[in-house]
Amino acid sequence: QRQQRFHEARVHLQAAQRTHAAIDNRHGVTMALINLGIVHEMLGELSAAHNAFQDVLKELVNLPDRYQFSLVNYSLGVLLSRLGDYVDAHRHLMTALETDRAIGDRGGQAWAHSALGLLYNHTGDYKTALAYHQRALQLAQEQGARTIEGVARLGIGRDYAGLGQWAQAEDAYTAALSVQMAQQQWVRVQETRGGLAFALLAQDRGDEAMAQVEQILDYLVTGALAGAREPALVYWHCYQVLHAHEDSRAPEILATATALIQTNAAKIDDPRHRHTYLHSEPTHRRVLNA
Repeated sequence: QRQQRFHEARVHLQAAQRTHAAIDNRHGVTMALINLGIVHEMLGELSAAHNAFQDVLKELVNLPDRYQFSLVNYSLGVLLSRLGDYVDAHRHLMTALETDRAIGDRGGQAWAHSALGLLYNHTGDYKTALAYHQRALQLAQEQGARTIEGVARLGIGRDYAGLGQWAQAEDAYTAALSVQMAQQQWVRVQETRGGLAFALLAQDRGDEAMAQVEQILDYLVTGALAGAREPALVYWHCYQVLHAHEDSRAPEILATATALIQTNAAKIDDPRHRHTYLHSEPTHRRVLNA
């Protein structure tokens, strides 16, 4: 799972789930299901992920485990936010945050704050988003948790970009890149480079923006965006920079983003979630409109 080998991870997690069920280890079943849901999500199998998380919630009614209760609500909140269902996403993320506070899990609190920040960013409330991301960063730094620090700094960059404060966005993206490159988190690096490229373009520094995009495109020759929370956003940022430069590759990048969104949408069983995924999630809406 951590190596982005999600198809192999899915096989092992399904085997783990069956084995835990056979020996009646309910805690093992629910933990396997949580990780299986995360893997489904990373593979773009969003309905399968949603079903796995819902199964965990049903199990936890008779299996008190506040850590897993927090984790599955966090995972559901992130997934629903990705589906553009922001009302239900907010409810689950707040449940996760309140549970993390009750059990004293400061790492969980950092992740919940970051997810809430991204949710508010998607709904256009950039000031509230920034406050959540800054709190996530503070909690991460207190614990020396570098992964969530990088995620929080990326979120801060997006919030400043939403506010039109491009220099601050550039600083946040640059700081996120430093953390992510040190951790060799190459998928997150591409997400951050995309945001940085757009911030540079907004400051009329087109050549620097293109340099970032070229690095993303070089990565995509042999790498993939499996595991990215917002893969379409990477392509969208690249498209905007290429389009501004009247680069002939722009239409192909836009077509790739469109195909990615439509392919994932086709795997969503719930018509309401399919609609919100296509039309409420801001990047998806912009790509399809373009």
